Amino acid sequence: MHDATALKNLMINDNGFGFDPSTGHTYNLSASALEIVRLFNNGADEAEVLTFLTETYDVEERRAVHDLDGFFATLCHYGLLAQRTEEVEA
Repeated sequence: MHDATALKNLMINDNGFGFDPSTGHTYNLSASALEIVRLFNNGADEAEVLTFLTETYDVEERRAVHDLDGFFATLCHYGLLAQRTEEVEA
């Protein structure tokens, strides 16, 4: 599970240009990346994003999971997504 708090602060336009006002960094998003970011920003969870990818791009779930994991890794690298730590109840 990921924490998309920083991703929600990303300002994006319809052309895929992203601006992070907290860092001043800019990003160029592909059409599919733009859709994924918008889904997250509108409250979708990872399962819903995966369903969107498999249905919209007609790809096998295994491939969509691989590609989404790679995209998450890129977002984490740029500080736009973080691993959410879950507390375990005793």
